Amino acid sequence: LYLKSSDETHAIISNHLATATAALYRWHAITQDSEAEIKARELFDRIVSNQSQEGWFREYEGFDPGYQSLCTYYLADLYQIRKDLGLLEILSKSIDFLSYFMNPDGSFGGNYGSRSTRFYYPSGVMALSSDIPLARAISGRMLKSVSNYTVVTLSSLDDSNLIPMFNSYCWGAQLEKEMEFKADINDEKFLFARRPFRKVFSEAGIVIDAGKRHYTIISTDKGGLFYHYVDGSLELFNDGLVASDTKGKLSSTQTINKNNVVTWMTENVLIVKSEFFKMPKQLTSPFHFFCLRILCLSVFRWKAIREITKRIMVKILITNRRRLVSSSNERTIHLGKDLSFSDNSQVPANVRIIAKNQPFVPIHMASQGYWQIQDEDEYDSAL
Repeated sequence: LYLKSSDETHAIISNHLATATAALYRWHAITQDSEAEIKARELFDRIVSNQSQEGWFREYEGFDPGYQSLCTYYLADLYQIRKDLGLLEILSKSIDFLSYFMNPDGSFGGNYGSRSTRFYYPSGVMALSSDIPLARAISGRMLKSVSNYTVVTLSSLDDSNLIPMFNSYCWGAQLEKEMEFKADINDEKFLFARRPFRKVFSEAGIVIDAGKRHYTIISTDKGGLFYHYVDGSLELFNDGLVASDTKGKLSSTQTINKNNVVTWMTENVLIVKSEFFKMPKQLTSPFHFFCLRILCLSVFRWKAIREITKRIMVKILITNRRRLVSSSNERTIHLGKDLSFSDNSQVPANVRIIAKNQPFVPIHMASQGYWQIQDEDEYDSAL
């Protein structure tokens, strides 16, 4: 009853829509409830209309590999009972897109996604491995990542993401047994055979440069943020610049901005011109938390007030773009195995650039930052 009468209006979050769609279609299959099917179709059409031609599903302001694996999981579940929805083509595009974000060190995704996640939901991709050869290759590689803890696993999740991930692992384990699925060396060869290549996802704001020994992912929408892998290890990364004014207020070039200017000076020299945007970094105090709980038990029972508040919170914590006046950065990246980069920044006199040699995110995003083994200083990628 709740899913039939409710909606999500504060943002396009495809994985939320997908789980509701799958649940409603499964309810219809059991009860023949026509209202559930109508609502499911409405949500399904919204997901499809917001899928990029590049294959990614929208998560707030762009793509996110981690949440796309979750969305794919729910849609793959739906595919088991509704072959008439044309899901195979939709999911094939999703699988193809996801295949570019299995990082060479065994991790998945990163801060180049709209929600900066690094987790991977295995069962949806595995369920499609009989229909989509690339899905089998992805599953084979990611099985090893899960075993080696080089990707975020159950052991590092909090309660909000533990249950859906646990369900995905359970279905994945069932599929692995039923299909007698095993990682195959040919899967790795299948993926590696694409190199060398240069891939530009203009709608996603992503450039991928892959050679025989290196693999580089650049987010042009996030100011030239990049991850550069050599011989299977993360050789160099930079999440962008952070600036601080005299009051300690922070700004960054990492905020998603579709208006960043991208220029190819030569075949292997890329320039990304971006701006600094203020970072809404604030921690919830016990008083704020108490007030929020009181509101949940009182005025948030009214849908209109609840939805307006959601929109306000999303704008404050995630999508709000407040430019740092008179600021810009021009990042020049020289592509190749021996990648190098330089920044040319302009900021107001009362602002200084802070050197950042570690990962960071400029927005509130609860599902990023879960532990994986590469976070340990003593981690050896050769092991």
